[in-house]
Amino acid sequence: MFQKQVKCRSLLHPFIEKIYVDGPPHGSISKEEVTFLTDRILAMQPSYVVEIGTAAGASTALMLKALELLGGERTLHSIEYLEHCYFDKSLKPGFMVDTIYDQHPSWYHLHTSKSVFDLDEITRGRMIDFIFIDGNHMHPWAAIDTILALPFLASDATIVYHDINLHLLADETKKDHQGAHHVFYNFPAAEKITVAGRPYPNIGSLTINGPKINMLAALLQILFNNLWTAHSWPPLTNETLQKLSLELDKHWGENAKLALKQGIEMINATQNKKYNF
Repeated sequence: MFQKQVKCRSLLHPFIEKIYVDGPPHGSISKEEVTFLTDRILAMQPSYVVEIGTAAGASTALMLKALELLGGERTLHSIEYLEHCYFDKSLKPGFMVDTIYDQHPSWYHLHTSKSVFDLDEITRGRMIDFIFIDGNHMHPWAAIDTILALPFLASDATIVYHDINLHLLADETKKDHQGAHHVFYNFPAAEKITVAGRPYPNIGSLTINGPKINMLAALLQILFNNLWTAHSWPPLTNETLQKLSLELDKHWGENAKLALKQGIEMINATQNKKYNF
């Protein structure tokens, strides 16, 4: 398996260089980070992959190529909340896939105007064995994304989070982008890996293990034990929290729904919020 991984990495390298020929495309992860991401793909050899947050699609294109090099039956769903790139309304999400592919693989599916709330419809009973979470970086969105994905994850699924230390690496405008940081460093996992040699790595991988109900309890603690960003986007509305409540009830039962209600009451009391759903 290791020899195959090394060979695939060598074959993938020219495509990474093609994507990053002029440096990181706007809105994309760095070359070092995307190499980490594709290395995790090659190491774990997943068959059913989901990406949360498409943007330009540099990571999408290179995950596709990594999966293609592995061979066999593979699927990649990329989920984007917007109909356009967040940094340029004239560009469609995932446009960088065209840098590598004249014709998209039949097993690649781009879902725009969708979110993790739509995973039931998107996966149709298939279990996700690799998920890349790179959506909104403000708390509590990374936690909510993970909570919503948890019922659809295989028992040994790999989760990769981007921007786990963005608030330490970027300028003052990113100081509130701590959502992925809170989840990655506090989520109980069998294995956690980050880019080596950096005091503040910005991408990390973990492998889930143990009863999922315990993971849900940990995620709910992460959700409520950290300050919710006032200007998080998409805005957290009562309607969104109601949808989250319904998902918790559907997959975990009344006690999970009650835990959410009690947590929201605590958020209202301690963080001067006025959620009511």
